[in-house]
Amino acid sequence: MTEYAPQAIKDLFNTVQKAIPSALMGGIVGDSAHTYGYHRGRNYVGGDDYSVQYAEDKQGDGEAASALDISWNSASDHYTVSQRLLNAANDSRMNPARSFFGSADGYNVIGYDYKGNYPCTSDDSHLWHVHLSILRQFCNDGPALQGIAAVITAGASGGGSPPVTPPSGGGTLHRAWPSYMGPNDYFGDINGPNESHGGYYANEQPDVKAIQQRLIELGYVPGVSNPSSSWADGKWEQPTTDACAAWQREEYSATTTLYGQCWSDDWAHLFTY
Repeated sequence: MTEYAPQAIKDLFNTVQKAIPSALMGGIVGDSAHTYGYHRGRNYVGGDDYSVQYAEDKQGDGEAASALDISWNSASDHYTVSQRLLNAANDSRMNPARSFFGSADGYNVIGYDYKGNYPCTSDDSHLWHVHLSILRQFCNDGPALQGIAAVITAGASGGGSPPVTPPSGGGTLHRAWPSYMGPNDYFGDINGPNESHGGYYANEQPDVKAIQQRLIELGYVPGVSNPSSSWADGKWEQPTTDACAAWQREEYSATTTLYGQCWSDDWAHLFTY
């Protein structure tokens, strides 16, 4: 038998990708770049390797790799998942994991050693992917690893919030709610928190621009009447906040409390006609 990627780890990734479609398989079994650690089977590393020191790492199939790298088509999803894993420091569902590395901002590598119970960091490659090490005892334990998948996905289904439906009263929803939006995400200030998608990342800009163009069409951008105007630049800054708030106050003040932000219900109203 030779080194192999356990089905339980493959299933962990498949669960994550089903819920967050921007996830990409980064690798399980080590290659020439991995000569040590959990990406290698226990039989292929020396006895002094950090990945074989705990009792849990001296159990399980010695031929099985016990790590997972996940890359992302969406930086926002990478940051969200990294933050979820950091927040899960005391979550019992992470007990099968040794540690993770990732980034919540694209500038700093964050991580946590669940077994040692302390924050940690690593090299800059983890600015672009999440690395997860599994205690070797659990690398073939599907139910245990699905608990980790539940932490990573945090209830996501198909990459974010449920699809929005048009408001009652007729009309057609002309633009789908973006799949990369999470259940607590909205379109708002470009300098806002991670949940605020304001066009900082290129994949958000077409959707921000579409919102801006609809606000122009509806007459809520003073002095601008052409939807093709450069005012609709895909960047959510104060003028867009003001236009969105003006539209909400005029049309939906009975149901809106977060003026100047476009949530899924606002989106449904904006693009149904």
